[in-house]
Amino acid sequence: MILVWILVIVGTLIGAGDLLIVLTTSSSAPQQAAGAAMAVAWAALPYVFARACQALVGAELKELKRVNETWQSHIRSLAPPKGADSVKPAEDARG
Repeated sequence: MILVWILVIVGTLIGAGDLLIVLTTSSSAPQQAAGAAMAVAWAALPYVFARACQALVGAELKELKRVNETWQSHIRSLAPPKGADSVKPAEDARG
């Protein structure tokens, strides 16, 4: 997950560099607007990808915790009651 957020930082730095280059070298407003849109894309697309990955991992963890709690409750219900260390077998009815 850290790698995904590092990609966001790298994309933001590339977008900032792209914006500076476009603003200093473009000769018209449409060129500046297109360059600014590209700079935003460099930052926004990795961020959206990172948030999507974070949401997927969060959903998986939530489901795993729910399953774990269910199994724990089943295991507790199967455990012998406290104080029942030795269970005596039933006597034979034939006597």
